[in-house]
Amino acid sequence: MATTHEQVGRRASLCGVAAMACVLALTSAAGAEAALSVPDDFAATRVLRVRMPTALAFGADGALLVATKAGRVLSLAPGERRPREILDLRRRVCREGERGLVGLAVDPDFASHRFVYAYFTRRAGRCGADAVNRLARFRVRPGGRVDRGRERVLLDRVPSPSRYHIGGDVQFGGDGRLYVSVGDGMCHYTARRPDVRRGGCPVRSGLRNTAARERNVLLGKILRLDREGRAPRANGGGVRCALTGWTQPGRRCREIFARGLRNPFRMAFDREAEGTRFFVNDVGEQDWEEVNVGRRGADYGWNRREGRCPAGRATGCGPAPRGLTDPIYTYHQSSHRSGDRGSRGCEAITGGAFVPATGWPAAFHRDYLFADYVCGRIMRLERETGFTRARPFVSGLGRSSAVHLLFGPGPAGPALYFTTLGDGGAVWRIDHEPGNRRPFAAAIATPAFGPAPLQTVLDASASEDPDGDALDYVWDFGDGARTTTSDPRAVHTYALPGVRRARLRVRDRHGALSAPVAVRLDPGNTPPAIAVTAPRRYRLGERVTLRARATDRQDGPLDTASLAWSILLHHESHTHPYADGHGPVLRLHAPRALGDHDPRTTFLRAHVTAVDSWGLAAEATRTLRPRRGS
Repeated sequence: MATTHEQVGRRASLCGVAAMACVLALTSAAGAEAALSVPDDFAATRVLRVRMPTALAFGADGALLVATKAGRVLSLAPGERRPREILDLRRRVCREGERGLVGLAVDPDFASHRFVYAYFTRRAGRCGADAVNRLARFRVRPGGRVDRGRERVLLDRVPSPSRYHIGGDVQFGGDGRLYVSVGDGMCHYTARRPDVRRGGCPVRSGLRNTAARERNVLLGKILRLDREGRAPRANGGGVRCALTGWTQPGRRCREIFARGLRNPFRMAFDREAEGTRFFVNDVGEQDWEEVNVGRRGADYGWNRREGRCPAGRATGCGPAPRGLTDPIYTYHQSSHRSGDRGSRGCEAITGGAFVPATGWPAAFHRDYLFADYVCGRIMRLERETGFTRARPFVSGLGRSSAVHLLFGPGPAGPALYFTTLGDGGAVWRIDHEPGNRRPFAAAIATPAFGPAPLQTVLDASASEDPDGDALDYVWDFGDGARTTTSDPRAVHTYALPGVRRARLRVRDRHGALSAPVAVRLDPGNTPPAIAVTAPRRYRLGERVTLRARATDRQDGPLDTASLAWSILLHHESHTHPYADGHGPVLRLHAPRALGDHDPRTTFLRAHVTAVDSWGLAAEATRTLRPRRGS
């Protein structure tokens, strides 16, 4: 396996100074590395850094569209390095837990209609228990921006009884219909106003939640619509639930294509199949992750079954009972039964993609690639006589990482794109590059800031050539000075204050050049210092108040508007987004055991960032843990 590295930005460390406060201690190095292991003849390149990227699509012009959890849609044109925003739903989107803008699709007849489709959790008066899920269609103007005034609602008021199990993938099938995956909501939708801010479920959560089995609600289903939001007759009879989310018990919602799914977070369509062929990746409860073949009228068994077993069991399993459909592939969350859940293995299936017929080795043709969020791997699913098996394809993505996979145009043919929440969020591309492969550049600066004149060491020793060639280092220091050297370390002095960006490309012995990477330098400036005040312990469900203040050596006390919060819920060895906000004070409800997993393996970590007048950012963190016996 070849290992690739790419610079992903400056890292800071934290030190505590008092029982109720924590102050940022800044490191002297700039740059951190992310390592991906890819097979020989493949190369991985980071395409874009973006916070919380959830879904990808490609426009008719080859532009890469990226949806973010917060509610933005960005467009990166071919050959460009900076995206532009084409849609902003941030004021309308609820983003607690797994909520947010989570699904994105482009109309296959975009040239005629210019439609894009977004699935998101919206405010219904407010977030919390009032939030609901919506699928909306937007028209893109010829200039590239979305026309917000021409939104058409295709699905609405899909219940969101908790902050989890949203599902929310949106894709077109080969039949020209729109397919939507919807999770079961974790809590039952009829529970009396569960306190979503606490992640609570008054009744019927987990194995007790029967929503995926009930034909009168859109939860736990695959839905099929046309581009106007109408249900095709082939779905079967029933009443329209598209704008209500559910109907009276005993009736059937005619939008339902298939049912019996817990959290079908992502689907993948085989674009080279005749008709509509697709797989559904369903995130499991405690024992099994599964890949299902999408079939009209199928019942995949949740909450009665998980994987190929009765729900809650990992042994003594057998064929699916009559009327239920088994997955095509499952894998076991092996560490759960050992009491060491999350410390090893893969435990949360996410994105998937079918390999196209051309551009990649023939051995990969029509194979299925899928990712796991917890272990940070992409696996290759192969069909052999009589059975299906998975082999590792890419590893080293890190915990809490891969979300969405999609094939699209690359520099030399079809390439696999994927989003990751790791390393602050990014979109990566994997290309098949037989023969001599391009090297990869990585660089850090030590120190990256301080009084001018600033002497810094720029270190590119983490750069790598996948073929093992020796490298030359081509530097542009950003102040008019340049040099090329065979030594990965370069010493440079920045005489004048100001923001500088040193750019590096590396060249192998065959003359192949890497993509450039940049390192920010701030001679004459230092980052802000942040003090965080928060309790170290909380009781389950209690209201918690966090405060922060920031000062800067050059600017003095910073405007409170410069403070941004991101709260992550750490669950075993991975994380879930929990809450965010701006300003000096953030108030939230701590998790509850029932709604937000086992308190013995769950805690919160607050991340606070501040930006000075030069745009130099710093971050402080604070960990909050549940009280024992709370």
